[in-house]
Formats: sequence, structure tokens, C-alpha cells
Amino acid sequence: MKKKLLNNNTGSALIWAVLLMMLLSVFALGAAFLVQFNNKQSARSVDLIQSRYVAKAGIELAYTTLISQYPGSNQMVIEALVNNQLPLTHSEEITVNGHVLGHFDAEIKLDDDDPAHWLVVTSVGVLNYSDVTVERVLKINKKNIEDLQHYENIR
Repeated sequence: MKKKLLNNNTGSALIWAVLLMMLLSVFALGAAFLVQFNNKQSARSVDLIQSRYVAKAGIELAYTTLISQYPGSNQMVIEALVNNQLPLTHSEEITVNGHVLGHFDAEIKLDDDDPAHWLVVTSVGVLNYSDVTVERVLKINKKNIEDLQHYENIR
């Protein structure tokens, strides 16, 4: 009787089917996790690019305003800025198609720690719906306003 029960294959197909379904479920869960992770990374990448452009807009606006406000030679621009009680700050919202995308905070100050006393323009771009912020820094040589250095920090 025992031998007959051990040699009986009835129901083994059901066990194999259950095991196969469990294996397929594990693969499906793994694929779902990878898709979700990839979507989050893509969204963060888009936020990073947009924050970078918001910060860049702040740098360009501050630099353009700086040059247009103080016409004349490079030295006149530097003297006017230094005499204007630095730091100068400016904040502005970035609007796209009537929706506020984010804002930037820009600051122009003199770097007293550096022997060359560079003018430092800093802009921090922040999106309203994301935790990604990008800080862009533009250093302007006091002796030659064409001598620029760019830096970027991502937080």
C-alpha cells in the first residue's frame, strides 16, 4: 500500500503549477520594483535639469543686470559695485505658461577671503514641487570682467 502511494503521481502537476506561479510572481515583483525605481530616477533627473536651468537663469540675470546697471569700463563696474555696499540680493519666480515652476535667489558679493577679491555671483535654483536644489556660482575677476569662473553644487 505504501509503495502504491509513493508511486502515485496524481496531484504533482498541481504542485508544479503552484511552484511555477510563485516563481513567476517573484519575477513580476522584481520587474515592477525596477520599473518604479527607474521612474523615480527619471523624475529626479528631470527635476535636476530644471533646477539647473532655474539657477542658470538667476546667474545670467544677475550678470546682465550687473553689466547694464553700471555702464563703462570694467574698473568702473567693480568700483560701483564695491561702493554700493555689497552684497546685493535678488529673488525671482520662474513662470512657464502661467504656472510658477520655481524660483531663484541670487546674490552678488565680494570675496574678501581670496587675495584677488573676486566678485561672486551665487544663484540657488529651487523647484516648487521637488526637493532638488542647484547652486551655481560665477566668479568675476575684478581686474578683468571677461575673466569668469563657473561652479555648480547640487543638493
